[in-house]
Amino acid sequence: MVLSGRRSRRIGTQAWIVVAIGVTLLVLLVDASIKSRSPGPVKTLSSQAWVDQAQPILGETISQGDEINQLLTEPVATSARTILPELQGVVANATQTVASAQALKPPATIEGPSGLLIICLETRLEGAQTLSAAMSAALTTTGGNNALTQIQKATTEFQVADQAYSLFLQHMPPVGVQLPTSVWLSNPGVYATAPLSLYLDALRNARSPLPVHQLQVEAIATLPPAVSVEGSGANQVEILPQAATINVSATVGNLGNLTENEVRVTASLDPSVTGYLGSQSVLISSLAQGQSYDAAVPQLEAPQGVKVTLTVTVSPAAGQTDVSGTTKSIVFLMPNPNAPPTSTTTTVAPPSTTAPATGNSGTSGTTTTTASSTTSTSG
Repeated sequence: MVLSGRRSRRIGTQAWIVVAIGVTLLVLLVDASIKSRSPGPVKTLSSQAWVDQAQPILGETISQGDEINQLLTEPVATSARTILPELQGVVANATQTVASAQALKPPATIEGPSGLLIICLETRLEGAQTLSAAMSAALTTTGGNNALTQIQKATTEFQVADQAYSLFLQHMPPVGVQLPTSVWLSNPGVYATAPLSLYLDALRNARSPLPVHQLQVEAIATLPPAVSVEGSGANQVEILPQAATINVSATVGNLGNLTENEVRVTASLDPSVTGYLGSQSVLISSLAQGQSYDAAVPQLEAPQGVKVTLTVTVSPAAGQTDVSGTTKSIVFLMPNPNAPPTSTTTTVAPPSTTAPATGNSGTSGTTTTTASSTTSTSG
């Protein structure tokens, strides 16, 4: 889970992250240097002996990273039961991995790279501890934004650790074997605020002993996609290229803990073209707990030369009390072909995408298009 303003903020955030990583690595290097002077039950090894004993340690941290990366891809119903003990297991194993690595005394020829490995493992442990505590707070209390912020802090620690591991590989001299790569943050996008908030909502609902009905529009995409964007925030306008019609894809999620049937998704344009349908709808026959589904709404004809509000609505499920997420809108403009070029500064937009799914993306489902009475099955 476009705007010039958002792009600026994103660039600013990326710059902040780069600075934070650099500062963090510097602090950790100093800390590691100090710790290396303290006495302990270490054994000086040859380069080859150190590598032989380090390889199982590398395998352990790779395995722990695989568990971290799989957490947000498991079905929500499964994760709700297992995510906390799984995280606690990662913390326990990462603690042992750090201890094992610290017990090895490398020869002088690889002291630098081995120090980077220690930094990586210690930072991964800190990130795992942060993530475990934050996820526990998010699921057992009303942790809210603080828990979300702590989860994102953990991912920053994983990013720092991944960079340290990469530097470890780069600075290792030839040792006769190919050392494996290791990444604990393979998909940072799933930890962005919007998809992460949806995921945590779905997990909390899945843990509830009471029935929870919660359908939500997670994202909207148009075809053709926007070629640029003007304004920001509430004044954002997506500029679409010339086209006779537009297609709308709406990502709808079931954040509740029950399967919902006959889920209707409607897309409407305001204003619409006189003489043509101003709205179209599609029916999803079934949407299971934790599933997200990309519903393709039939074509709409959009007016040109004026700002148009595209609104997508998912009909609330029976018994749904929170309907705040059942509607999402964007504003777009399809320029009149005879209009002179605009002098407004625009930002080139990437292809429209949908938000990461809350648990398992691309799940199967049957969609009935009510306007044309045709039925298609995905998956």
